[in-house]
Amino acid sequence: MRDLDETVRMLADRPLVEIITLLEREATVPDYAARRTNNRSGPVGKNRARAMRQRDRIGRILFFLQNRSPAIGATKEDDDLCDLLTQRLQARGEW
Repeated sequence: MRDLDETVRMLADRPLVEIITLLEREATVPDYAARRTNNRSGPVGKNRARAMRQRDRIGRILFFLQNRSPAIGATKEDDDLCDLLTQRLQARGEW
């Protein structure tokens, strides 16, 4: 599972529709990782919890891109990524 901050920075120069599509696809990775494990304790449980946190972050960023409004529960890290995307999209006239 890739670092979300790195992934968003790589996608920031793409068109808005493509960013949304790729983030939606990226959101399925943590879901797959979570479904693979039934054990909720130990290192597997930690990996599952991390995967779910990443999926939630992707959901908050997608919400922002689709609604132009911060999602409930957005963190400072989420806001920073959304600001980056907003700046890049505005520079290209897509926002």
